[in-house]
Amino acid sequence: TARYTPWRLFDHRGRTPPAMDAAKLEDLFRESILSTARSINFCLGELWCSRSGEKNLAFRTAEAFDEKLKQRWISDYKGCLVSEGKGMAGRVHRQKTLEWCIDVTMADEVLVPRAKKASMEGFRSCLGFPGTFGRVHYVIILFSKERLQYSDDYVSAAGKMIQDWEESFTMNQGSRISWTAMARKRIMKIVKSFNSVFATMQWMDKFEGIELWILDGGTLHNAETLSISELNKWKEGNQFVTFEPGEGLVGRVCEVKSTECLVEQQLLCTLKFKRALLAQQCGVKTIIGVTVRFREFDESFEGLRGVLCVFSRESIAIDKTLFEAVEDYVVKWQRKYIGKARNRGKKLLSLPMTELIPRNKAPREIQRYPMHSRPKAHVMTSPMVMHPMMYASRKSPENRWGVEP
Repeated sequence: TARYTPWRLFDHRGRTPPAMDAAKLEDLFRESILSTARSINFCLGELWCSRSGEKNLAFRTAEAFDEKLKQRWISDYKGCLVSEGKGMAGRVHRQKTLEWCIDVTMADEVLVPRAKKASMEGFRSCLGFPGTFGRVHYVIILFSKERLQYSDDYVSAAGKMIQDWEESFTMNQGSRISWTAMARKRIMKIVKSFNSVFATMQWMDKFEGIELWILDGGTLHNAETLSISELNKWKEGNQFVTFEPGEGLVGRVCEVKSTECLVEQQLLCTLKFKRALLAQQCGVKTIIGVTVRFREFDESFEGLRGVLCVFSRESIAIDKTLFEAVEDYVVKWQRKYIGKARNRGKKLLSLPMTELIPRNKAPREIQRYPMHSRPKAHVMTSPMVMHPMMYASRKSPENRWGVEP
């Protein structure tokens, strides 16, 4: 779906500047990283960003449950840059892969240059993963003071957080509607799902548009309208109309929770149809409204109610079959939403995962071997698992970069 922002926020190509994307990303990071970290037993998260086309990553900010630890961490790495491919953050950024270290106290400092610093702060396990927000590429690294065994649950939690950020980016920021703070995030998810489902769904040939109204703060607002280009005026007009429960067709469907239809002359009466003048201007002759119970989509939507309407410039014969067909749109939407909700986090889970220290294989001490006699088993345990011994001969100062993972 397209994103909308006030014209003054566009660059010359009609896109928001990368600096604004990065600032918004920082805000989202501060709001949600600690709740995600708490759910999977991590206690500190840091954010590294790079604009599209740039190879270096810059340290942006960090969040931790311990405020003093947070301030020390930010003070140590503020303004720090890392080259692509260097340290954990650089490798994750370049390879677009996950990296997991079960114990930084046993990690090779070539692989994790900040291992000593992390150990001094009491950290053991860490996880790094990539993401994209607008034109900003980022890497998040989470640290834990426990020695954790790798679990897909970590990636699922991170994947859900990233998905929420992506949905936030596509939110209609230029909308004339001011959703309440409590409902904005949930409505954002609903609108994105509505667009993804109905923008591709083949509606019945008789209909030329579909619209979604959501009750927020005691008033029904138009969350989205999809229509043929000839009905763009209808779509624009919806942005200036609101309904109270019981008012007009949309309000009645929301209050009574039953399907309703208006055709021809019924659309000309403002008592029955609040948008009568708009219907005359656009030539709309048939509209059907059906209630949407968002609670049945997801428990987090508790308290949100909506109305879905289909409309056409043709006068359509109404019967029970047509009503059931429109109500079936909501059922199909609900099924697709539930199906996608089950797949949250799989985007990250599909990335290759590299373990810096394979579990149960961490050596007590690093042994050195001549290149011609080094055992193959110590070079790489699998195509996706890297062993510290692989880097045992690379501890020269020129191969170490600053203090950054």
